[in-house]
Amino acid sequence: MTEEQLQAAIFRFMWNYYPSTRRRFFHVANELPNDSDYILSEVGRKLGSKKDNKWVYPMWFNTLRAMIRKRIEIFLSKRKASGVVAGIPDMILIHQGRAFAFELKTESGTVSPEQEKVHKVWREDGTPVWIVRSVEQFTDVITQLIGEPEIKIAS
Repeated sequence: MTEEQLQAAIFRFMWNYYPSTRRRFFHVANELPNDSDYILSEVGRKLGSKKDNKWVYPMWFNTLRAMIRKRIEIFLSKRKASGVVAGIPDMILIHQGRAFAFELKTESGTVSPEQEKVHKVWREDGTPVWIVRSVEQFTDVITQLIGEPEIKIAS
């Protein structure tokens, strides 16, 4: 299961079984890479093809690469200036005046150094942060935090 699939399953679970948390449990859209080279390589992989173990791109992509890089850098700098902060947890729950944070990872996923810094600061401030690797793990945490589901789970 990918992180995106895990996130969707967890969000769907909360929406369906804990309706009182609607609009208080949400994803923080903070996952934009901050590196234009990374973005260009990802775009290029979608457009290009591999020949002799080397990427070959369409002529128009090679021609526009510098302009595309500049646009990406402008976009990313605007995102950063408007408050995008590296390492912010994926999902937040606001419950009874408190915030709870959830970092979603695959079974083999690792927490980045920026995420570790944010988690440390949040925990020092009293905001719990959980690293969640499965829907089952998440449901266990939520049940401990806010109780049994409001809607009975079909068995």
